[in-house]
Parts: sequence; structure tokens; C-alpha cells
Amino acid sequence: MSVVQCVRIERAGWSIRTTAPPEMRERLIAATLQAVARSRGLPHRRSRRATTWILRLKGTAPGASAVTYVKLFDAPEGILARIKRLFRGSLSAHVERITSALRGAGIHAPEVVIAATELSNHREFVGTERIEGHMLAVKFRRHGALDLRTKRAILKALGVEIAKMHRAGFIHGDMTPFNVFVTSDDPPQFSFIDHERTRPTPWLLAGRHRMRNFVQLGRFKFAGVTRSDKARVFLAYADAMGLNRRRAMRRAAWMVNARISRGRSGADVSPQPIAQAVSGGVK
Repeated sequence: MSVVQCVRIERAGWSIRTTAPPEMRERLIAATLQAVARSRGLPHRRSRRATTWILRLKGTAPGASAVTYVKLFDAPEGILARIKRLFRGSLSAHVERITSALRGAGIHAPEVVIAATELSNHREFVGTERIEGHMLAVKFRRHGALDLRTKRAILKALGVEIAKMHRAGFIHGDMTPFNVFVTSDDPPQFSFIDHERTRPTPWLLAGRHRMRNFVQLGRFKFAGVTRSDKARVFLAYADAMGLNRRRAMRRAAWMVNARISRGRSGADVSPQPIAQAVSGGVK
């Protein structure tokens, strides 16, 4: 959040920062506090350490509305988790900073409109603007009638966009198909969400972490995207990064298969389709 635009308020045991306009500010704060207190609606999603709500607030103009995604991070449990949080600092403040840095580098991430830290129990939350578009995991399933040219253009553009993020010095903390949104088909555009573990990474130390983003992205099966489609994303990425295609694909395949062998992935990537892609099977 911009320091100039950010308003700081203490309310109901929370230290709140918000960039919401004055006409929406009080309603957003009230709705967010009701949600995290479990007195407003049901959670949209529960992950291992966080709960997410979708808030829909009517605007002042007729027919106007605002949608905010609010993610509440659990308080750290146990001494080690508390020590780690102490050294790493505030999660919500990190999301604010890294989102601002990504947007400044031309990488779209939904703007943080409200964030807070609980004064007693050390829980935190962030609220972000609504994203127009479709999650990558459901994009091709919902739009199965996409012509082949458009589909391939989107896949290649995604590889280029990930390369843009990596060249800017950022590694996404959890680049799954559920954290990438397609916001436009022509030209293809994207937005990346869930940045509590996204970090700037020194160039010399980034190689393995970059490949890890593709392990995260490629290990899930979902309708409408084949193994060759996943290879197209990576080939476009390798070209944009100036990497040797064969060497880079071999390394990515090794990392994905290592992940499978540890029993933590339902991946749909293997050396065979990668070899086919490198030898010209993917256009």
C-alpha cells in the first residue's frame, strides 16, 4: 500500500491499514471484521493455515458494487512457528510490500485494499480487489470451445509472463494453476494471487527456485490441458529466459519426477512428453 494513501485505524482488537476510498472505508472495515469473527457468511475456502471469504459490498452509485477477497492467516502455533514469524515479520505487511513491488515491475497482482494484525492473538488478514477473469485451473474446462490458436497463444504468453516475473527478480511462493488467473484472451494477460511466500530472490540463487515454480504449476491434472500444453508453457519460458531448451526441460522433468517419487504429487508430466516437445512434437 502507498504510505500516502494508507489510513491506519485500531478497531475491535485489530490494527488495520486500508486504502479504500472514504465512502467505502467503514463498510469494508465492518464487513471484514464480521467475516473474521465468523459472524458474516460462510468461508469461501479453507487452506492449511488460512481461511478466505468473498465480501460483496454495494457502492454508493446505483448498481455499483465492490468485491473483496479477505484471507485470514491463523496465528502461529508452537514455539518454532512463533520464532519463525518473529524473524520473518508480519505476513500481511509482506503481502502489501511484495504486491506493490510486483505491480511496480509490471506483473499484475490484485491490489491490497485492507490489511490488519490482531493485537493480542497475532492473527493477520489481507483483503484484495476482485480479479476479472478465470482461474487457470478452470479456464480451458469452462471455455472448451476456445480455438487452438487462442489456446496456444495463452499458454505461450503464460510462459513469457512467468519469465518476466523471474527476470524481475521474483519467485512466486506457490505457483499452482489455482493461483494464476487469465484476465484476457486477446491479448493474453494474467494476474497472480497468494503472495505470502512470494519473495525477491538474488539472481545467482534463483535457478532451482525458478524450476520449482514449474513443478508447482505442472504437477496438477485438470481438464482441457494436456502434457504437451504444459510443455508449451515451459518452452516459451525457456526461450524468453534464453535457456537451452533441452537442458532446461530435462532439469524440470527431473524435479517433477523427484516430487512424484516423494509421494507428494499427482503430476501429469514425465520425461517422455518433454523429450517429444524438445524434438519438435510441440509447436
